[in-house]
Amino acid sequence: MSFEQINKQDTHRPEGRPCLMIYGYDTTEIKQITAFANGMGIEDCVLVTDTMLGNKIEDILNNQLIPTPYKTGVKPKSIILNALSNGEVHTFISDFKKLELKKPLFAVVTPTSKKWQFGELLKELVREKMSMSKH
Repeated sequence: MSFEQINKQDTHRPEGRPCLMIYGYDTTEIKQITAFANGMGIEDCVLVTDTMLGNKIEDILNNQLIPTPYKTGVKPKSIILNALSNGEVHTFISDFKKLELKKPLFAVVTPTSKKWQFGELLKELVREKMSMSKH
């Protein structure tokens, strides 16, 4: 995966379903995150469950789900952002700390990652976090 500076002023949403995919949080936390997102104009939150981990991200976004478990070995709290403007991504991640919840692994869906199984994305995010924490 690559990292690049985002233009915080950019308000253009890319094509696709503007939403959050939320994984690893309990019901109370999900309500907090959903209310926070709704307050920012992000009205669609997809709750990803263990039975969805084997599905490709694009299939989850298109509601073409087949219960497909995937053993990641990890269950990190994660929020994956899709089809949001750079400004929305920046504000959401920056202001997330106001919720006083454990900081999740954040990612933005890319043309490459949307072809991945959700569980594979989680494994990659955990690897990246571990690699970055060593430096």
